[in-house]
Amino acid sequence: MKTTRSLEEGLDRLFKNFYPWWKTTKELSRSDSPEALLEEWRRSPKGSQEGRKAMFFREAVGILAMSLGLPREEAEALVWEHISERR
Repeated sequence: MKTTRSLEEGLDRLFKNFYPWWKTTKELSRSDSPEALLEEWRRSPKGSQEGRKAMFFREAVGILAMSLGLPREEAEALVWEHISERR
């Protein structure tokens, strides 16, 4: 099982190499209702700023899944756990 430390290291690499993707995870973690915010982004038209944020989050989870060696669903669960801890 991957640890929170592994996720933190993955987020640090995301920050250094894929800043816009990292920024969307940070924006979600600062939101009072991150699930609702992400859903709002997902409903936005493709090509809009909010639509790009939804795409960035999806890609950030994919990058973290690869770096952690986890299936996407497990990586996304870790990211949501991390976001919940930050609120």
